[in-house]
Amino acid sequence: MNTVNCISRISYIDGDKGILEYRGYPIDQLARRSRFMETAFLLLYGQLPSMQQLVNFKGRIRDNYGINPKLNGFIKAYQQEELQ
Repeated sequence: MNTVNCISRISYIDGDKGILEYRGYPIDQLARRSRFMETAFLLLYGQLPSMQQLVNFKGRIRDNYGINPKLNGFIKAYQQEELQ
């Protein structure tokens, strides 16, 4: 009732029938058989990754996962506030 329906190539929802799919895969199947990175790859590229594609994708994510140095002061200040 609180989900907006739209035409999408990424997801399909039929609330009356209890259907939620991403890229043609039922969400319960993805939850049981796929890990987060595999599902992220699926959403971005439209297919589940091969083992090599998954390794490359994880590497790209890891290489771009850093925290912006400008946030370090904010993080340190927040941590100090929590300790008091």
